Amino acid sequence: MSIFARLSLHITHNIRCPLKYGGYVILALIEAELMILPYEIIHRSVVPAIRYMTAISLIEKHGLTQKQAAAKLGVTQAAISNYVRRTRAVAVKIDSNKHIKESVDKLTDLLLDGDVNSPQVTETFTEICEYMRRKRLLCSFHKKMEPCYTIDKCHACDKPPQPSL
Repeated sequence: MSIFARLSLHITHNIRCPLKYGGYVILALIEAELMILPYEIIHRSVVPAIRYMTAISLIEKHGLTQKQAAAKLGVTQAAISNYVRRTRAVAVKIDSNKHIKESVDKLTDLLLDGDVNSPQVTETFTEICEYMRRKRLLCSFHKKMEPCYTIDKCHACDKPPQPSL
């Protein structure tokens, strides 16, 4: 296996640990390729988990069909089917957190009463994501994705982002 094949394999498995390929350039490339930001975790894992919880609530608690739930959430019926079968939104399990459950209930009510594009829906989604970031609920998942990342020394999520302009 060539060095580039091994490097590609390494990158696709999201392992940040240094490899012994004999060059700082390769290590720098690995470091650059594998930096996973908290907002990437939110985008790829948390938002789908919120949609999963909301879809299940719309279907099981409120009796909507998959097609109706899809229309309320602004996703396809196939996405809802994947949520129901648990083939999507399985990376992060957030449905045991009381605060998140209450926020998803609020989100569900907003969707039942209005439109997925309403500012209140956007705000509620954002509040859930920010709550997870501030409470460091992403850290253990981040550690699983990047085993060599030192999360106990990371404070990126401890304070709200400040504009630098």
